[in-house]
Amino acid sequence: MGFWRELGEGLAQAVYPENLYCMACNDIGEFSDSWGLCEKCLTNLFSEDNLRGTLMKDAKGRSYSRVLACTVYGGLSKEIIGKYKNKSQPWLGKNLGKLMAERFAEEERSYRFGLRGRDFDGTIISPADLVTFVPMHPAKKRIRGYDQAQLMAEQVARSLRIPCVECLERTRKTAAMKNMSEEQRNQNVSGAFAWREPAAVSGRLPLSGKHMILVDDIVTTGSTAEACASVLRRAGAKDVTLLAFAAAAHQSAQ
Repeated sequence: MGFWRELGEGLAQAVYPENLYCMACNDIGEFSDSWGLCEKCLTNLFSEDNLRGTLMKDAKGRSYSRVLACTVYGGLSKEIIGKYKNKSQPWLGKNLGKLMAERFAEEERSYRFGLRGRDFDGTIISPADLVTFVPMHPAKKRIRGYDQAQLMAEQVARSLRIPCVECLERTRKTAAMKNMSEEQRNQNVSGAFAWREPAAVSGRLPLSGKHMILVDDIVTTGSTAEACASVLRRAGAKDVTLLAFAAAAHQSAQ
């Protein structure tokens, strides 16, 4: 399976080389940035309305302190995520990770210099110490060949120049949540994640006083992120920022 998947990915990259085609509309063009988006799609994805929609996400009563997303989920962002997750184009994770890192860095700079006032809990957002991600179930990862959140998280960490650690594991399969209510989603992911000692870290990973970025591709109600963030908090993390490429607009993350 691994050989044929790698062969398929190699052929796909030969047809759709990284950053030659816009990752949203597939048009060939000159890109003014390294994010793989033409100017038209860049403008559509990151409009003021889209950003305003993501800022409506709420973190009250959650184990994470804030939700940061690049754009709302739907239209072009849905097309990109579909290609990334379902059409064996793992290299898109690099572009998405760069966008997400810039989103976090911009927000951190804004809070640091007082351009947007105070954060949800009344404190200034601090630089992050570590990056982690919402993990896939191992069986699903074997089928897909990669964990999309992991690839995004690794690029976020590279761009922000902080470590990425694999410190969460999915302990059981969960049902697809597309048509579930918020209560059903909470029940579906309850107890589905656990702490795991990172293989690259000798001894226990010290999280006391640390600000962690939790990466996922999409956030809707925040149920999955809450299940993961609560594990990080119990392990000692002082602060958790949920960072996603896209967020479902006008829905609370409570």
